[in-house]
Amino acid sequence: PLHDYAAKKVMTQEIILEWSKRFYDYLSFKDSPSHSLNLESNDIEEKLDTLWSKAMAAKILCAERNSYNGVLNINQEICRHIRNLSPFQSGDDEYFNGQLLMLTKNQSIFNLFNGDSGIVVSLSDENTRAAPANEADSLKYLMVKKDIKNIDAKENKNEVIKHKGSYVFYPLYLLPKEALETAYAITIHKSQGSGYKAILIFLPEHSGHPLLNRQIAYTAITRTEGSTYIVARPETLEEARRTLIERDTQIEI
Repeated sequence: PLHDYAAKKVMTQEIILEWSKRFYDYLSFKDSPSHSLNLESNDIEEKLDTLWSKAMAAKILCAERNSYNGVLNINQEICRHIRNLSPFQSGDDEYFNGQLLMLTKNQSIFNLFNGDSGIVVSLSDENTRAAPANEADSLKYLMVKKDIKNIDAKENKNEVIKHKGSYVFYPLYLLPKEALETAYAITIHKSQGSGYKAILIFLPEHSGHPLLNRQIAYTAITRTEGSTYIVARPETLEEARRTLIERDTQIEI
């Protein structure tokens, strides 16, 4: 029924906004290190470690992309919430400070690859205002944590790409928009190999859904050794538990 769908949609919105208030809102606040970082300041490495730790502490994992409890809708809701919450975040800006982004296409020239993630920050120095009235006046970067030993020599020759410790800062104008997407929520498939202190999982609601199976559920819940929250009905979890996808490897024994 339509009223059931509307109620579920409202419930989903309430859950993700509470999650955002707990884990994501601070990343964009004016007093967050994501604003006007000075890479030459004495305490910069401590600020960077704190910001990265908070940014990567929690993740929303979705089996689907396009449903109301899928990646696209959830990311859109969180972005709208943060923009409304933070009047200094211009709605005209393509990106905003504290926004979590993920690469969806390889950018091998910058040693960035599909699945790499980071956080949007703005940098300041003696030639820029420390607290611009309009964040559009401050050049935004994608801050990514990488093994310094694996940084490509091409990056070191590109003066607009900044380095500090194990962090690399890429001006967002260098990266094609179609290769980036918001990543407060990501698909369970994309989360493979990652780990977070807390995860919020959305499984498909419809019985018989091809992504409602034990492999998907197992991949999701093993992304953390900390807190795991699952939004699903008991019967949905039971169906996921007992549905095992048999893979045809074409190998005969």
